[in-house]
Amino acid sequence: MELREFKHWLLDKGLDENELYIESIKCYQVEAYKAAYMFSYLANHKYISELAINYKGIPASFKKNIPQKNERIKKWKKEVKLLKSEDKWESTLNDLIQSDPQKTGNIFELPKGVKDRISEMRSLRNVSAHAKERKITESTVQELWNDIVYTYPYFVINGTRENWLSRFDQIVTYAGENSKDSIKELQKNLQNLSIDNQLKILEEIIKKYILELEFLEKIPKLVIHFLNEYFSKKQHNLVNDLSLTSQIFLSIVLEKFEIKGDIYDIIELLKELKKDSLFIDLCADYSNHFWRLIDYLYPQSNEKELTQLIMDYLNMAHEILKDTDFKKFSILSSSGVLLEQAKIKVETLYYYTMNRTGDKKHKTSTFDYSKFSRNAHFVRYVMYRISNEEKLKDEQDFSDFIQRCEKVLFDSEDELLLEVQEKIREYNLKYKIIEEKK
Repeated sequence: MELREFKHWLLDKGLDENELYIESIKCYQVEAYKAAYMFSYLANHKYISELAINYKGIPASFKKNIPQKNERIKKWKKEVKLLKSEDKWESTLNDLIQSDPQKTGNIFELPKGVKDRISEMRSLRNVSAHAKERKITESTVQELWNDIVYTYPYFVINGTRENWLSRFDQIVTYAGENSKDSIKELQKNLQNLSIDNQLKILEEIIKKYILELEFLEKIPKLVIHFLNEYFSKKQHNLVNDLSLTSQIFLSIVLEKFEIKGDIYDIIELLKELKKDSLFIDLCADYSNHFWRLIDYLYPQSNEKELTQLIMDYLNMAHEILKDTDFKKFSILSSSGVLLEQAKIKVETLYYYTMNRTGDKKHKTSTFDYSKFSRNAHFVRYVMYRISNEEKLKDEQDFSDFIQRCEKVLFDSEDELLLEVQEKIREYNLKYKIIEEKK
């Protein structure tokens, strides 16, 4: 790896101000390659040792191989103390890196190939320090930088993100829906990973357990719990780095999630997602979260365009209105455009068609019972708005709607309207737009 590439990598990883790396580059530029090699090697080793020193908790290998809690805490504290020692830190770290997988020191769970590279790096470090007759060249230093970049992602206590994800999958599969305690340790381990690794893990979880759900499959409760816990504590810039698709799906399935994407980009993506049956089903399952997202968009959006998008979704899944608490959401409480569209949907119940007369519309004085079920949520919504805005009762269209409801409740003896009658009565008990007869 050439110097320019390595400097770019250091900047990308936030290591560009590391004093040892700065000295290494200075030495490299004046062709003092042994010193350049030594400084880069020590910078990398120091970085790895600080991962262990700053680790929160006790590594999994210590828990696995030392059953007694007090004993393993004591043992780990001793290792950390040695890593802080000016004389013993390097040898202690080498022992931890090369430790047998069955022993407590195996805190990184490194594959053999990575261990071999570290051994080669150490051998050349010794050459740089002690073997005057051996030559360290420019290409030797560049090869070291290659090895540093290659091994960097493997230095994660308790293993790489692949290890973490494998364990997560095991817990989700076998621990049971309510075994929340079993995932707490993984939550702690995740916080010890780099932001980059956390992001990749989250995207993988979202992809596997949310974006790629099979038909009729539900998101595991443990996954929802884990993501809710994570984002309730970690509302930081990492959200900005999630794909906008992931953000939108999370905003639907999680209790608390602050989407960070551009509002107009969100609307454009929602237009695409209305073709996604999985997303539509999730919007129906988490209808209040759907309206929370719409409310986020509402103040800065074109009301007519946003309403058309909403109606597209409701036409795909009218259940999105089913269990919604209307008063919680600004757009449902105040949008005149949305109310008008809901009224139009309700007015389709004012007539019916017959096979023998084709598309001819036959008027009814109440509602077409055959279409009522799939439009009942619009009826409930219109009743809510009338109860909320008394002046609507004076408008002809809404006055007509109320009269039809009254006729169903008090004047109709049509058995086919019994289900409609039950629903109207249920809604009226809540919204009280019609005075019940004694």
